[in-house]
Amino acid sequence: MSTTIPTKSLTPNDVAPALSAALEAGGRVALVSAEDRSDDGVIEIAYVLANTPTAPLVEWALPLERSDPQLLSMASLDFSTGRFEREIADQFGVTLVGHPQPARLVKHAHWPSEYHPLLHGAAPSPGRLTDERGYQFLEVDSDAVYEIGVGPIHAGIIEPGHFRFSAVGESIITMKARLWFVHRGIEKLFEGCSYPEAIVLAEKISGDTSVGHALAMAQAIEDALGIEIDTTSALLRQLLLGLEQTYNLINDIGAIANDVAFSIIHAFTGVQREHVMRENRRLTGHRLLRGAVRLGGADLRERPDPQFFVERLTAMNEIIDIFTSNIMAMDRLKGTGILDTVDAKAIGCVGYVALASGLPIAEVGAPLRDASLGHGASLDKTPPLDHDKPALIHSQAQNHAGITPLQTGDVAARLDVRLQQLRATLVHLAEVSAQLSGHPMSTVTGTQDYSLSRTSGIACVESWRGRLTHRIVAENGCILRAKIVDPSFFNWPAVSISLRGAMVADFPLINKSFNLSYAGNDL
Repeated sequence: MSTTIPTKSLTPNDVAPALSAALEAGGRVALVSAEDRSDDGVIEIAYVLANTPTAPLVEWALPLERSDPQLLSMASLDFSTGRFEREIADQFGVTLVGHPQPARLVKHAHWPSEYHPLLHGAAPSPGRLTDERGYQFLEVDSDAVYEIGVGPIHAGIIEPGHFRFSAVGESIITMKARLWFVHRGIEKLFEGCSYPEAIVLAEKISGDTSVGHALAMAQAIEDALGIEIDTTSALLRQLLLGLEQTYNLINDIGAIANDVAFSIIHAFTGVQREHVMRENRRLTGHRLLRGAVRLGGADLRERPDPQFFVERLTAMNEIIDIFTSNIMAMDRLKGTGILDTVDAKAIGCVGYVALASGLPIAEVGAPLRDASLGHGASLDKTPPLDHDKPALIHSQAQNHAGITPLQTGDVAARLDVRLQQLRATLVHLAEVSAQLSGHPMSTVTGTQDYSLSRTSGIACVESWRGRLTHRIVAENGCILRAKIVDPSFFNWPAVSISLRGAMVADFPLINKSFNLSYAGNDL
């Protein structure tokens, strides 16, 4: 079991009252996973809840008979739990009892029904697949309603996903998304990985979240092994995570502007993003920051310069002012693609999507610690800054201090949250860079013997898209089972809700305001 997260064993009758009580008290489901423990004759279900009244993270374990695994569904209590259950049914062959929508989630309809790839003994491949069964979309039967199919192959260089709209004229009645076209069996690939190999593989889960996933995997392993990181490692990891957030937020701001034909803003942000990508390469040797997060520490090639972040903040403030002062551009964003607070909470949204819909960061963010502080640490335990060095940053940001992002749940709000996050992140990065003066840029220690008995570890990281969670089971220095939850898994269902009543032509803009990962969702 995890060395730091309290774990409780449940019976099937315990799950519903325990989950109901935790949700009513403000807890959120962070992860539901399964593990084939064939030696014990069970399939063990693990529930991980965040921000519960008893602890920041809690874990429940529920054993099922492997010969006939039947899981009482909790979908009526929590929407995201119902989706996790459908994933478990696809991957492990568990029968869902009482699920309101037990349709396949991961496996497309033409996959063999008896093939469950995460069971021990499952073949590496189900063999040749034939399109014998189609995907059952909701059909609206009316002379006034017509269907528009988009994807899975798109006009731009983006990942595949199929979206089917039912529309009357230009108004969307409903949209159904079909994903998992890029399902790569990532969780299966983790089986048998050494700890360093697992961190490298985690970087490949979703390219724009290389640091987030590598950090979550490293922290999950550290949790399992009881490894404590030092202050310098924590600061280096904060720097890496902030750099990843910075280039992605800059990219999103420009992309949203481009979708309302404000192409000059897109061009300006492209220049600033390129500056950050080149800084990424200078610091780590990789534009996507790969290879810098290590077990027990981090590794930078060069020392960060606080002035770099001051310059980015100055440039982005100018670009943002031009963008937000354009009345025509802002009018296209306001009232478009609304996701209200009730729906965002019911769906289980995280990150900027949840914040833009009015959910508090304390409810939707990663618990335990700031994104990369050491175990048991929190923001108020960050070492005091040398305020002589980052003074310029505060003067750059003072005009924007204390601004509360919009919470209207539309594209304008999702943009505004990003603007606030970008400014705060650049200030923080300059301060962290100043704090690292005089500290080593590599905190990676020598090879250690991690030949331990069976253990598990959990980590939540507040990545640039929102809370992502990794849970591992390990033994003798190798990963036995890894469960990965990207924030996109929670947020994808919200796209369909936000499109109701919108114009068909607004889909690219609304979709871009969510900017969710296909690869992070499909795994």
